[in-house]
Amino acid sequence: MTHETVRLAEYAAGLRYDDLPRQVVERAKDCITDTVAVIVQGSGLPWSRIVARYAQRVGAGGRSHILGVGGSGVQAPAAALANGAFAHAFESDNLTRPGAGVHPGATLLPPALAIAQEHGSSGRDMIAAIVAGFDVPHRASDEAQQ
Repeated sequence: MTHETVRLAEYAAGLRYDDLPRQVVERAKDCITDTVAVIVQGSGLPWSRIVARYAQRVGAGGRSHILGVGGSGVQAPAAALANGAFAHAFESDNLTRPGAGVHPGATLLPPALAIAQEHGSSGRDMIAAIVAGFDVPHRASDEAQQ
């Protein structure tokens, strides 16, 4: 096999919301809802508040938001950092393929949301990006096992 990485990248970059089956969209929305709940839960913990203050200080002035904290928008990297830290703050984030170490909600939603907010992307575009992000590691793992 050759060019597996190129094929995966082309697949991920080309995936559009309208390409997704309804049940995949519903599952993605469930995963997004779950991850948002985990982020909000994690946002109130003492160690999370430290991260939030740091992100607000170094990332001030953006269009992205730190969930569960409120306040002004921050730059996308700062929002992704804080929301990602919150998603891992209480070991409630989702896990797929135990042993593989893949926590797709906590690693995909925070940057996808931050970038979507920063660029004014649609929810449909964000869902397509998240689905591609969930799918690619599994496709890569399947390729590696063949």
